[in-house]
Amino acid sequence: CIIHYRCPCDSKMQRSLRLMARAVVSPARSQGATKISNRSRVAKSRLNLHESIQNRTFCTNMTAAETNGAPEAQPGAWVSPPMFTESIDSELKRSLVQRALPHVEHILTNCVRAFDDPGCNILLLYDDKCELSRILTQAYKLILPTCSMARMDDPEQVQTIPARIDAMKANDLVIGIQTSNSYQLNEYRLRIELFRRKIKSVDHVHLGIMPPSQYATYIDSLAFDHRKDGPRAHRLKSIVDQAKRIVVTSGPNNDAQLIYESTMEPSLLNLGDYTGMENVGGTFPVGEVFSEPHDLTAVNGDTYLFAYPSPSTRCIEIAPEPFRIRIERGVVVDYDAAKAPGAFVEMLNLIKALEQEAVVREFGLGLNRAANASSPLNDVTAFERQLGLHFSCGKKHNVFKKPGMKKNTRMHVDLFVDMKNMVIDNQVVFANGDFTV
Repeated sequence: CIIHYRCPCDSKMQRSLRLMARAVVSPARSQGATKISNRSRVAKSRLNLHESIQNRTFCTNMTAAETNGAPEAQPGAWVSPPMFTESIDSELKRSLVQRALPHVEHILTNCVRAFDDPGCNILLLYDDKCELSRILTQAYKLILPTCSMARMDDPEQVQTIPARIDAMKANDLVIGIQTSNSYQLNEYRLRIELFRRKIKSVDHVHLGIMPPSQYATYIDSLAFDHRKDGPRAHRLKSIVDQAKRIVVTSGPNNDAQLIYESTMEPSLLNLGDYTGMENVGGTFPVGEVFSEPHDLTAVNGDTYLFAYPSPSTRCIEIAPEPFRIRIERGVVVDYDAAKAPGAFVEMLNLIKALEQEAVVREFGLGLNRAANASSPLNDVTAFERQLGLHFSCGKKHNVFKKPGMKKNTRMHVDLFVDMKNMVIDNQVVFANGDFTV
């Protein structure tokens, strides 16, 4: 979850399919935007697939000229993240490929179980726009030397993809490795088509917004193993699902408490374990348990934040020092003006401008140990897995539905808590920098 806007280049049905839409692409409407039917007939499915690829090419061309210089965030404005496309030392690149190999093999073997079926066909979609994309592509190629490949920044190769996917069968696998969200905005539509065909999916997104200094952290985050940390995640889920009161202590002197006086929505797991699930695959890295209060107004108190996404770059920023905010009846009502960074204030004002108030919604417990305040990741989707607590600010949530919450809400911004302690119904579940269950 990052900063969500509705994209005016889409039709109404396309918007409804974009559960992970992240930006207004352009004030101009796409000439290729077409309503997509939910009917599952083969002919219509094939049309959807071709449209997904064609719209993806359109978005790539449209945003390419906007990757330099991020304009100030305005309601309804396109905000482009920075792209790090510089080359790195060849020896460092080789070492990072080797570092990624066991994690890629783990994803293929233990998460999507690509090798269970000797007849599994694998299609690797990639681009050549940044070094991290090249590193991951090389790692996958070393594990999958005979897989089919298509380069997504090559228009000729893009045109071959519909026919390749048409030839795939249930339990085959499509891997997506992409530098930016230039075609990721339409990727979710492609994933719907893959899942309708029972084809598995692995995605690595927004790789270009991370500088080379973050490559090792991103690669290490892929090591999350549901076989080791899954039992802890399931214990947390059980505790959260039964919770009646949650107290989060934060701050340099443990002087702030945020209290949830509500039962919680049934929590969901994002662990890379798809056992028993109809759809297999998702975006990596993984490692999260998430829920939200049944009663959004039952969240009150103070808390300290250490990270937030910048509205001008859509990247994670780490505050110089944790700063205090106040929440009353589930709404952010105040902050420490002396310490709150300007980018956070700008983000909060943007939420208020679009939605009148900054509502607190998702309650996310990250379990991935790779990223933290000292080793951040610019990509919010990856960083939200970091060990600890984050909550979303803004009325948008596509998983948990609330009466009276309009469907056309825009904002879902993850904020990261400088948590020292968490107690759920008198049971300590987080202390000394780690979950205790």
